[in-house]
Amino acid sequence: MANIVKYGEMTAEAIAATESVIQSGGQFLKFTVGKTHLRILPPPLGQQSAWVTVHEHFLNPPGGKPVRFACPRMMLKPAQACPACSRADELAKTGNRADRDRAWELRPRVRGYMAAINRKEPEKGVQVVAAGKLILDKLVKIYKDEEEWPATAKSGNFTHPVDGFDIVVTRVGTGKNDTNYEAKAAKAGVSRLAPTDDEIDEILDSAPDLMRFAKVPDADELSEMLAGDAATGEAEQEHEVAPARQLPARARTIQDDAEED
Repeated sequence: MANIVKYGEMTAEAIAATESVIQSGGQFLKFTVGKTHLRILPPPLGQQSAWVTVHEHFLNPPGGKPVRFACPRMMLKPAQACPACSRADELAKTGNRADRDRAWELRPRVRGYMAAINRKEPEKGVQVVAAGKLILDKLVKIYKDEEEWPATAKSGNFTHPVDGFDIVVTRVGTGKNDTNYEAKAAKAGVSRLAPTDDEIDEILDSAPDLMRFAKVPDADELSEMLAGDAATGEAEQEHEVAPARQLPARARTIQDDAEED
């Protein structure tokens, strides 16, 4: 019998750690054309918002993989240098329309990351939804405006696991220039997150860690991400269609662009 000694032992603790990592990762929910019925999860204990709001760059470097990162200029206090924003600022000052358009693509966009269940595909479990500013504005309106609530709702807190309600997101269009979204409260009214309390607990325990999306990379991480001139690449992610304010290229600021997405 061989005397095999160069191996370790797989433990239950290691399996549990792997399961934790898998659960915290979260699968992204892709909005298809038409209606998606969402049940957005409430914030975890210690947090007050059901989503994490991030000013985020999404760049597609030529010949490389897409790059996504939280903007150090917009996310950190005090603000720190951001190579993508700096390049956008340079391009916006040339007065050239093509440069202005490229600068627009390089600007950070507002994204709200939230955990939700797709009611039509519950077998996929808790998924991550990346919502743009237009959807976030509509969710805020639903929360605050009683006229937006279903008739049976006691409040606008659609994330409450027992007294909350579903949100119906309707997508129109397939390209980055014609895609738009509408978000409304489901007409069915109040609906539990799951039929039983035990099932609700299980769902809440499986919610992904959303704070990871707000983590700002340090200078070395940014340099590695942007290797190969990624900062001059064009954005690939879908954008909600919103009317743009017609400011001269020299007058635009990073905040102007961030507010319009």
